[in-house]
Amino acid sequence: MMGLMYFLIFLFRRSLPAWFVYVMAGILMADMIVMRILLYKIRRR
Repeated sequence: MMGLMYFLIFLFRRSLPAWFVYVMAGILMADMIVMRILLYKIRRR
């Protein structure tokens, strides 16, 4: 999933503005952090 997102960012990096790429990267990082927290809480149960 992450590889696909990086590939899409790589494809659209030249046509999209820089701030959009940074926003997408920030959203992906936040999503990964949230998923790790949820998995950690599920495993503790």
